[in-house]
This record gives sequence, C-alpha cells and structure tokens, in this order.
Amino acid sequence: MTEVTELRDADATAAGTAAGGAFELGRPVPVPLLYRRCDPAELPFAVCTDLEEAPGPIGQERAVEAVQFAIRMRHKGYNVYALGARGSGRHSLVEQLLRHKAETEPTPPDWCYVNNFADPQRPHCLQLPSGRATGLSVAMKRLVGELRASLPAAFERDEYRARREVIEQQFKQRSEQTFGALQRRAEARKITLLRTPTGLALAPKRDGKVLTSEMFEELPAAEREGVEHELEGIQSELDAIMQQVPQWEREHREAVRDLNRETTSFAIAHLMEELRAGYRDLSEVAEYLDAVEHDVKENVDDFLGPSSPQAGTQPPAGLEAASDDGRFRRYQVNVIV
Repeated sequence: MTEVTELRDADATAAGTAAGGAFELGRPVPVPLLYRRCDPAELPFAVCTDLEEAPGPIGQERAVEAVQFAIRMRHKGYNVYALGARGSGRHSLVEQLLRHKAETEPTPPDWCYVNNFADPQRPHCLQLPSGRATGLSVAMKRLVGELRASLPAAFERDEYRARREVIEQQFKQRSEQTFGALQRRAEARKITLLRTPTGLALAPKRDGKVLTSEMFEELPAAEREGVEHELEGIQSELDAIMQQVPQWEREHREAVRDLNRETTSFAIAHLMEELRAGYRDLSEVAEYLDAVEHDVKENVDDFLGPSSPQAGTQPPAGLEAASDDGRFRRYQVNVIV
C-alpha cells in the first residue's frame, strides 16, 4: 500500500511541476491546476460539423484495413469475422465502413416474388428499379379490391342476364327439338318415351295406354316380335342422341365461359390499363400483368362468390381484406428487397 501511495504522490508532484505550479504534499491541489478554461473564440471552427471526419478509430488501423480489403472482394465465399472485447465498437466500426462504401455504390434494384400461374410451385422473381416493388404490391392489392366490387356488378347487369338467357334457351331448345322428334317417331310406331329416376326408357303403347310386362306377354307372338323390332330401332336412335348430350353440354359450358370472359374483359379493361400505365417500361412486369388478366378471366367465379362485396357496398379503401382472402392470395406481390 505504501508503494502505491508514493507512486501517486510522485505523479501528483510531477503533474504540479509540469503545470508550472508548486505545492506541498498533503495540501489541497490548487484549482487552476485542476481546471483549464477554454475560450470558444480561440477555437478555429464554429460547430463540430465543420471539422473533417477522423480517419478511423484510433489504434485500429489493421482492423480498418482488413475490413476495407474484405469490402473490395466482389466474389462469393468470402466473409469477415470481427473479434474484440465487449464495448470495443467493432459492430459500429464495420457498419460505418459498410455504409461509407455503400454511399459510393449505385442503388441496388428491388426484388419481389410473384405467382407463376402456369406452375405455382415455381414463382417468378421480378427485378424492379429501387422503390417500385412496394408500389406494385400496393397496386395489386388495390386491383383485387376493385375487382371484387366491379365484377359482381358487371354480372348483375341486364345485358349479361339477357345474353345468358339466350344461351340457356338455345341449349334447351336443341334438347327439346331432338327428343321431341324422337318422341313423335316413337309415337308413330306405338312406342312412348318415359322419364324414369334412372333416365329415359321405352315402352309399347296400345289405345293410349302403356303396356305392362304382363300385358305385353299376352300379345300374339307375331305382334310381340314386331313391337320388339320397333323398340330396338327407337332404342338405337335414343342411344345415338344420348351420346351427343355430353357434347351439347360441353358446348353450352364453353358458350357460358366465352360470355363470362367477354363480360370480365370489358369490366376490367380500364383497371388493367391504369395499372399497366405505370409499368410500361418494365417488360417483365408487363408480362406478369398479362398473366394476371388472363387468370382473372379464367377464374372469375372466385370474384362472384357470396363473400364478394357488391358494387357500392364497400369502398376500395378496405384493401387488406382482399389480400387476406385465400382465393386471392395468388395475386399478392411478395417484396423481398
């Protein structure tokens, strides 16, 4: 303990001598030796920002050189590991050097993932100029919200209902005419066409009444053979007609789909045009929007479900609800950078 005290006293004596003063051991140190007033007028700057930045952390030249060398490496597979005591400022040092370097580099592009409608397991990655990916994400949410309002309204219009009714009547008329002609030919041969729970059936008829199996067996043999021959002929015609029914139904469904596509195309044309106007300079985004429009036309029923708002009942401001619906998740833009 004595040695420590002597060293401290010696240091104090040296400090006092260096400051141009003298004092005795064991007496209080004079105030002028403990405090020096700095006159701001003597400083060569007005504010600290006028001073040049320090070249780097003092005493860390090797660390700074190593990090700067690592930053200049442009190939993959190289890493930097900064080791130092807690509170040594290694994190702030590395971040400072990286930020300084980043300020001299061109601004990197935005990256986002969008749905691949042809193969959902392989999403597309789009590159956009800095700051535009978020705008695309917001625009797609707004588009879905607008479609959920405008499409149900388009399919409720009288024009659509009238055209849909024409298609239904054409299909019904073709069926009625074909089966009506077969019924008339069968009636001419004393055979009636019956509708049963399992489908259509043929039965002989006499005096306006359908013959039961017992009554048919009571007919003379020659007459029974004639009736069976007539039944076989009509049955062949019926089978041929029934084979055409699936094709008629496909044509009917395709006619309805064509009408729905046309109605959808007309309803969304102005919305898609407004959206495309902001991305005409980006070919990849333009192709993506084309795919979106095609998918909407092919899956318009998703927008016509019971949960879709009717036109005018919900403002487009509630865009978040549109993106939360699982049916429309495929239209989300996932911004990565």
